[in-house]
Amino acid sequence: MDMCVHAWQLCGIPCKHAMRETLHSKLDPHNFVSEWYSVNRYKLTYENNIKLIPDLDQWPEMGLLDRPEINPPGMRRGVGRPARNKRRDQDEQVKGKRSKTVACSNCQCYGHNSQTCQGGLTRK
Repeated sequence: MDMCVHAWQLCGIPCKHAMRETLHSKLDPHNFVSEWYSVNRYKLTYENNIKLIPDLDQWPEMGLLDRPEINPPGMRRGVGRPARNKRRDQDEQVKGKRSKTVACSNCQCYGHNSQTCQGGLTRK
């Protein structure tokens, strides 16, 4: 509750707990909201700042040479080590493991290679 009081003091809008207590006490909740959020203050804020947009006829004439060149933003290298694996599109399939089973060149058996061969068919 203590945190709600600080937020109320900072922003001027009561929290849900304060609103519930205000309604329970049969008081008008508008009296507890800051004056800065009133319609009158809003109208005073934007009274002179909104300018009308001129009609299309009043726009200045611009030729092809008068237009500014718009370039994309420059590419910057990200911080940290680059990604190890390729980032694939959503419709692109994930690269799987080998489709073939490894075959040993010593004993011609499947499931291991010549370095991990325990002898297999060539064992004496």
